Amino acid sequence: SVNEGNSLLPILDNPNIDWPHYVLSVWKYKNHAVRSENYRYIHYRDGTEELYDHRTDPGEHRNLAGDAEYAEVIKDHKRFLPENDALPAGTNEWTNDKYETIIENWRKEGIPTWLK
Repeated sequence: SVNEGNSLLPILDNPNIDWPHYVLSVWKYKNHAVRSENYRYIHYRDGTEELYDHRTDPGEHRNLAGDAEYAEVIKDHKRFLPENDALPAGTNEWTNDKYETIIENWRKEGIPTWLK
């Protein structure tokens, strides 16, 4: 099989190299993060979003996704989201996973105090 994208070997050879490429990571089904030099944009399968400016907020404490000032930054990062998401291995359709069940329970019963 062939992997798409840019080789990471230049970074391994020289960690201080300028890296102009955006990096996409996927967690579970349809949850994506796109990292650029200055920002990390997260798009969850339920449509919620997060955006963090790593120049001023490296700990990701201030979500900028709802701020209209950053609409173009989000649009720029969304270009790298996959057009078609692969289903989990061994499945033909998406049904659910334990994380959606947990979140649905929180919506019904409230977020646990340990998480607030």
